[in-house]
Amino acid sequence: MSNGINQVTLFGNLGATPELRFTSIGTPILKMRIATNDAYYDKDKKLVERVDWHDVAMFGARAEPLSRLLSKGDSVVIAGSLRYSSYEKEGVTRYRTEIVAKDLCLASRRRSINPTLVDALPEDPYPAEVAQPLEHVVEATPISDAPLSSPSPSLLTVNEGSAKRRRGRFDSNGATAQTEEVSV
Repeated sequence: MSNGINQVTLFGNLGATPELRFTSIGTPILKMRIATNDAYYDKDKKLVERVDWHDVAMFGARAEPLSRLLSKGDSVVIAGSLRYSSYEKEGVTRYRTEIVAKDLCLASRRRSINPTLVDALPEDPYPAEVAQPLEHVVEATPISDAPLSSPSPSLLTVNEGSAKRRRGRFDSNGATAQTEEVSV
């Protein structure tokens, strides 16, 4: 028998600044409220708009840095799974549906960038050991004296030297994992 699939993808806006909590053993939990919009025409041809609110929780090491980055109004894409739970309050059993986020992608911002984040960015986002300018010049020489508007498929030849440049490979956190020289 199949194990089944429990997968949810949401694209919406944060309804409030996410709240960072910690479990009793110190695991960070980021709690978010995400609003998604839907619009359709009813049988009377009137436009009906609906907003659905979703409770989202993200566990683990990424929760703490995301709590500093995200704020109300940010558009995000969430990928995760549904989790159902119930609890009793004042003798009444209540049910709760929550999305446990495995991945979060910041889609856009509705506000200007936070000045404290700008101060934290490095002055040169492309350090010299990662991005090197090309060390060669490409020369173009005409093959014939025909005007450039002629239908000849190949009017130019390209002469290149044996130039090399450095290419950086990055890990998932954006840090340089490996740098290598590549022939161009």
